[in-house]
Amino acid sequence: MCAISCLSALRLTAPDIAPSDTTVRRAFALVSLCHPFLGFEGWTRYLARAQQLERSQAGVVAIEDARGYLHALFRYFVQTEPSLADSQQHSSIRMIRLHDLVFAELPGTELLARIAAEGEALAISLSCRGVIIELPAIAGNSTRALNDFRQTSSGVVVKILSDNCPPDSQDVVA
Repeated sequence: MCAISCLSALRLTAPDIAPSDTTVRRAFALVSLCHPFLGFEGWTRYLARAQQLERSQAGVVAIEDARGYLHALFRYFVQTEPSLADSQQHSSIRMIRLHDLVFAELPGTELLARIAAEGEALAISLSCRGVIIELPAIAGNSTRALNDFRQTSSGVVVKILSDNCPPDSQDVVA
């Protein structure tokens, strides 16, 4: 059994990672399980497009275990748009959105909880007020691991990290 602590995150869209990098190839092996018609060239184009947004605001992250096996990956971006998740307090807030989740859930890995924890860490590092996760249909009953998240629509869960927006924040758009 692999507890949440033995899983670590790797950024696949760092400027120094080339398509020939072994991590990119290992990630492709995982992605091809869920998207068998995607070729390696399409995968590298996807990574290149993921880098087109401002590098600090978007990227692709993989989750690996202590042996170096990749178990999950997701794309993220910072969203500063009107959000139903916090519509009562602000007209718009800064959230991090995790999407294009690909994962191979193994018993005892607490993988979805690790993905959520990485999303929260990214949100904090990017000064976001919350996390939005678009779950794939295969997530099924695994969502029990997302204790502090609430479902907002089919396959979408949200967690607000802070009730107070700093006074000098540019998160609120009039």
